[in-house]
Amino acid sequence: MNVRQRIHAKVCRLQRSIRTLTTVGPLGGALQKRAEAAVRQSEVTYRMLFQEMQNGFAHNEIICDSQGRPINSRYLAINPAFERITGKKAEDVVGKTLLEIFPGLEPEWIETFGKVALTGEPAHFEMTASELGVCFEVTAFRPAPNQYACTFSDITESKKAEAALAEEVVRRGILVEQSSDGIVVIDHEGKVYEANRRYAEMLGYTPEEILQLHVWDWDTQFTREELLEMIGQVDAAGAHFETLHRRKDGTFYDVEISTNGAMCGGQKLVFCVCRDITERKQAAAEREELQAQFTQAQKMDSVGRLAGGVAHDFNNLLTGILNYTELCREAIAPEHPIRAWLDEIACDAERSVRLTRQLLAFARKQVIAPTVLDINDSIANILTLLRRLIGEDITIAWRPGSDVWPVKMDSSQIDQILANLTVNARDAIGGVGSLSIETSNTTFNDSYCAAHPGALRGDYMQLTVIDNGCGMDRDTVEHIFEPFFTTKGVGEGTGLGMATVYGIVKQNGGFINVYSEPGEGTTFEIHLPRCAAAESTQLVTTIAPEPPRGNETILLVEDEKSVRITARIFLEGLGYTVLAAEDPEQALSLAAQHLDNIELLITDVIMPGMSGRHMAQRLSDLRPTIKHIFISGFTADIIAQQGVLEEGVNFLPKPFGRDALARKVREVLDT
Repeated sequence: MNVRQRIHAKVCRLQRSIRTLTTVGPLGGALQKRAEAAVRQSEVTYRMLFQEMQNGFAHNEIICDSQGRPINSRYLAINPAFERITGKKAEDVVGKTLLEIFPGLEPEWIETFGKVALTGEPAHFEMTASELGVCFEVTAFRPAPNQYACTFSDITESKKAEAALAEEVVRRGILVEQSSDGIVVIDHEGKVYEANRRYAEMLGYTPEEILQLHVWDWDTQFTREELLEMIGQVDAAGAHFETLHRRKDGTFYDVEISTNGAMCGGQKLVFCVCRDITERKQAAAEREELQAQFTQAQKMDSVGRLAGGVAHDFNNLLTGILNYTELCREAIAPEHPIRAWLDEIACDAERSVRLTRQLLAFARKQVIAPTVLDINDSIANILTLLRRLIGEDITIAWRPGSDVWPVKMDSSQIDQILANLTVNARDAIGGVGSLSIETSNTTFNDSYCAAHPGALRGDYMQLTVIDNGCGMDRDTVEHIFEPFFTTKGVGEGTGLGMATVYGIVKQNGGFINVYSEPGEGTTFEIHLPRCAAAESTQLVTTIAPEPPRGNETILLVEDEKSVRITARIFLEGLGYTVLAAEDPEQALSLAAQHLDNIELLITDVIMPGMSGRHMAQRLSDLRPTIKHIFISGFTADIIAQQGVLEEGVNFLPKPFGRDALARKVREVLDT
């Protein structure tokens, strides 16, 4: 007896006791009160189960015609399980009639519910809701006059299974051979009583061979004793579980089994519907893996956002440090002993600038600005950081080629490529080992390109990274550049590193060759196209040109004090008139007083109260000829949200010195 039946039976017994006790005098009155208290307690239990029970529950009042015949009913309450099973919400059901919710309901069911509400006789039956295409098992009883309550469960699947078994199994050999699922009948001793052809095929046996087997001949998850116990416990309600089956050839596959027990010919048989779920399990595992990779990608994105926030503050500090250092160096004689100390401060600050840019490049947050590069210089600048990444157990051999052709790309992208390749090499080595980084020139002809898909004829700078790690098999090499593909465990890699390398190389018109064998290490050859035009225009100079000067009026808006002060000193030293403001409100006030004289606005992008872009627009509305330069220490993704990286917008990233500021100001004013 299930929960709803036990509750109903208890309530009915108590109600009958109350009716009996009302006829037995004073003692009966006392007993009646006790019984009524018990009823109230049962009602409390009922209300608790109302919300928690897995079966659907509905409470209705009956609607009769003028002759007292039931013609409809109205919903007074439904439980959450009702909503889940029927897909209908309480706010759409309560207060509505049964026929409004289920307009196709047959009259006989209204009569059945009406009989329960009017007579108090409970009912247990099955009914079909044609609108839902669902078969319900229903128990109805009367909680109050002219009302009925019913619990119901979805038995569609069990009814289908019963119908299928009734149609398919009559005697030995009568099974639906067209079924895509395997069907097997097991007797009480675990021996195959009957099986369809599909099940024999799933296990790799002939229909004749499978009749000689026992269930433990193929099920590997349970012992013989456990299987016999399970067979003995299966009843008409059946069971549903997953297990692992062994085929005749020794291979395994995952299977989902639905069982029902029944008596046939005087003996108990267990009817099993078996479905191969190997592909489904694999798909579920892949989804879990993708979810884990997505979680790791989110973590990496969080690291990137953290790096961006640190970079903003660090870039502001570095701007002040570098600029104050530059001012001090200009204020003292070259032979002054403090000059050497200032040079060291400037050197360390420049190293900090490079470190910040490299960190942002690894987080893919740096502003991309392709320039002509000497690849040997770029690699030499990052070697120290690479050695920190891979640790002291792995030695790096740096073998720069002579007269290596220049390439045009962003220097931070070279940093990303090398960082990802060296970290992968470190993990492949897993201890003491060696890593070699080499550069050279190479030219590819048509025959080479025909044999190497993705290659294009022409001159290339070749960057080669070789490690003596564990190597990779052919299948891994084929998938190595796919996003989220990783050979590392959960939490150890995102599968985005090599995809990033591939994307950078392809973005810059190059291609990659990979050579690897298990136990033999790995070689990456990265080919980047030669920037020939740059060689004819390169100028060799040993004397830095003087920064350009001017006499225009500039409105400078910067909330970081050190940046504002040093930039003002630089500009005034170059001949400009500078109006400095620490926030947009002060800047707009200064602009109102000097609007006709201001030729250029230099403003931080993100400031308290108002963005630099918004403030620039307000000034442009007042003076359309005013020009703008945006400065920021924030990362590229944050700046892009402000519209500052759009084409035609003048942007100067922090940190910057006097010369960079002077050139940018003159460039903007002269255009």
